[in-house]
Amino acid sequence: MRWWLSGLLALCLTGPARTQEISLTNLRIEGFKAIDWRPEDNYFRSAGPVKITLSGHGLDEAYIIDADDVEGSPGGDMRVRGHVVVRRPGVTVAGEGLRMNLQTEAGELANAEARASRARLRGRKLLMEEHGGLRAQGADFTTCSGLHPHYMIAARDLQLNEDGMVRARGVSLRLGGVTILSIPYLERSFSNKVTAPFPLPGYSRETGLRYRFDGVAASRRDMQLTYDLVASVRRSPHGNVTIERDIVPADPALPPPSTRARVLRDAGNSLLAQITTSFGDSAMRPNRRGTAFATAGFMESVYNRRVSNLRVSRLPEIGVTGALDFGDRSEDAAIGTWEISAGMFEEHPSHVRATRGGAQLSLVSATIRLRSALGVRFGLGLIGRAYDDGGAYGVIAPEVEGQWNLGNGNTLAAAFRHQNAYGSTPFLFDAVDVRNELRFRYNGDLARWSCAVQVAYDADRWRASDTALQVVHKLDCMEFGITYRTRSQGLGFILNLMPGSLPGGSATNTLTAARPQREATK
Repeated sequence: MRWWLSGLLALCLTGPARTQEISLTNLRIEGFKAIDWRPEDNYFRSAGPVKITLSGHGLDEAYIIDADDVEGSPGGDMRVRGHVVVRRPGVTVAGEGLRMNLQTEAGELANAEARASRARLRGRKLLMEEHGGLRAQGADFTTCSGLHPHYMIAARDLQLNEDGMVRARGVSLRLGGVTILSIPYLERSFSNKVTAPFPLPGYSRETGLRYRFDGVAASRRDMQLTYDLVASVRRSPHGNVTIERDIVPADPALPPPSTRARVLRDAGNSLLAQITTSFGDSAMRPNRRGTAFATAGFMESVYNRRVSNLRVSRLPEIGVTGALDFGDRSEDAAIGTWEISAGMFEEHPSHVRATRGGAQLSLVSATIRLRSALGVRFGLGLIGRAYDDGGAYGVIAPEVEGQWNLGNGNTLAAAFRHQNAYGSTPFLFDAVDVRNELRFRYNGDLARWSCAVQVAYDADRWRASDTALQVVHKLDCMEFGITYRTRSQGLGFILNLMPGSLPGGSATNTLTAARPQREATK
C-alpha cells in the first residue's frame, strides 16, 4: 500500500513547476521544481526555490515564506538554508538561515531586515517572537524611508512590539551617519510622534545650562510608568515619577496613557490655548480614555506669569482624568477634559505645605465659521480646590479665540481670557496670576519649515507677560528646531521622531502589526 501511495504522489508531482503543490491542513507548499516528501512523518525537503503558505493556528492572515533551500515538518520546526523572505501580516522580513517553529510562528534569522508600515529594523540576528514582536541583536532601527536615513537608532539589543513600543539597550543616536549621543536604555512608543526621545541641553536664567532625562521605565497597552529628571548648573536635581493606568478601556490603536504634562502649569491653564497652538505637544487632541494616575515629584518648576522661581513638591498626588468628545473627531469638534485629584503639596520658596483636593473641567466649543477663512471658538474652565485648613478656592475662566486662515499654511489668531477667582488659597501656584489675558499668535508652515510666535499680554497692566518663539525644520521621519521664551529667558532644542511611510507595509496606525490580535483587547 505504501509503495502505491508513494508512486501516486510522485506521479502528481511530475509536471510544470507552477502546478506543483502540496496542501495540508495549515500548510501549502508550491512553486518547487523537486521535493522530497515523506507522508508518513510529514517531512519535506526542497533543495530549490519554494513558496510556503502558513495559515490556521488562529491567524487572521496567512504567512508567506519564499526560500531557496528548506526542510522541515508542518507540526514542528522548519530550517531554511540561504536567502529567505517571510511576509507576516503588516511586516516583511528578509534574511539568511531561518529556523522557525511552524506551530508558534517563532523564528530566528541572521543578517536580517524587517520592513513594517512605519519602521525598518536591521540586525545581525533577528528573532520573530511568538507573540508577534521582533527582537534584534546588533540592531539598527529607523522610521525613515530613504536609502540613507536621516536618523538611525543603533542598539546592542532592541525589541519592537506589535503596538509600536521599542525597548532597547546600549543605544546610540546617529544623525546623517554620525553618532551624536549614547544612552544606556530607551523605551518609547513609535506608533505616534516621539517627542524628545533623547536628553538634550537647554538653558534658562534660573537654572543655567540644564539637561532633561525623561523616559519610560515600564509600559503596556493600558499602563505606563515614566520618569522626568532635570539636572542643571544652578539648581539641585528635580523631577517626578508617574504611573498611569487606564480605568476605562481605550482604543487599542492608541499608545499607552500619557496625560501628565512635563512641566507643571498654572492652575488656570487654558485648554483652548493647548489645542490651537503648535508649541510642544499641545497641538495633540486629548484621547478618549479614562486614566488613574499617581505622581511623586520633588522641587518641580511651575510655569507662572508673576513669579519665575516657583517650585512645588508633590508627596504624592493621585487622581483620575479623562477626555470628553462631542460629535466627530475632527480638529474643529467640541472637546473637553476633566480631572479629580488629591495630594500633599509643598511650595518653594514660600515653604507653604498643605493637603489639597479638587476637581476641574475644561471645555472647548466647535469652531463657528463666520467666513471661509475666519472662525471663532469658545472655551470655559472650571476649577475647585479644598485645603486641609478648611479653605477653598475656585476659578471660572471663560475665553474666546478668533482665527484667520491666511492660506498656504499661515494662520493669525487673537484670544481673550477672563479668570474670576473665589475664596482663598495658601499657594501662589494655585492662585490666578493674570486675571485678564490677551494672546496673539502666528503660525506659518513653509514647505519643510514651520514657525510660531505667541505673545501673551496682561490686560490689567497692559504689558507683555510672555513671548514664545518656535522654529522647526521637518523631514519625512524627524523634526528638529529651537524654542525661546522671554518669561524664563529659556532656550530649548526640539528633536522629535516621526512614524514613517515605508513601502511594503500596511497603512495602519500601528507601527508593526507584526501579528494579528488573537483575542479582544481588554
